Amino acid sequence: MGYHSSPALTFLMTVFNVRLGHWSPNPANDNHWTKHDPPFGGIYLLSELFGRTQHTSPFVYLSDGGHFENLGIYELVRRRCACIIAIDAGEDGNSHFDDLGNAIRKCYADFGVVIDIHAEDLENGYSAVGRVIYPFSAETGEQPPEGCLIYIKPRLTGTEPADLLNYKCTHPGFPHESTRDQWFDESQFESYRKLGHHIGKAVFEAALIEASQRQELASDSGPILPWLCEILRERRNEAA
Repeated sequence: MGYHSSPALTFLMTVFNVRLGHWSPNPANDNHWTKHDPPFGGIYLLSELFGRTQHTSPFVYLSDGGHFENLGIYELVRRRCACIIAIDAGEDGNSHFDDLGNAIRKCYADFGVVIDIHAEDLENGYSAVGRVIYPFSAETGEQPPEGCLIYIKPRLTGTEPADLLNYKCTHPGFPHESTRDQWFDESQFESYRKLGHHIGKAVFEAALIEASQRQELASDSGPILPWLCEILRERRNEAA
């Protein structure tokens, strides 16, 4: 359970099968990563029961990371990624940005990485573009280039299709309903799917076309993401 781990809690959750993960082959192990399940599950169940799981084992316990950092930003920052896209689909109807704040604090405390992003950029849209400022590297003696964080927050701004606005009126918690609801009906599923499609087009469609054109003019055969980040950052500055 990440930093919430306790031997007693781990024991009880395993005994009563209130578990958040699955034993999966370790991709770092050449001899086991293609296998589906451990050959002797009891050994791994005991490891889980007593909290003795190891990242070097042939099989690792893969679980939801929400108990540590819910957006996946932390591990991407650890890898010094140049462009990070994070979609915050947590239960946050009041826009407290708890998961984003948690990620920013952890990245600074553990890696010395500063994430400079302003939530007010979301006021009239779905996305905000921030800077990821990596610290000076003592190994290389150089200052690493800045990274880019594209942060997307599913929400309704009033410009969505009529069926989504209607669903919001009849289901006030949408699109920030609790993950405890695991029984989506057809209307609920379609509303989340359509909102995701609408947001994806609104954030990326025109920007991707422009990014592709700029990349082609520059004769750049590398990844398109840096160009996309640049365009989204420009649009943020123009709207400010």
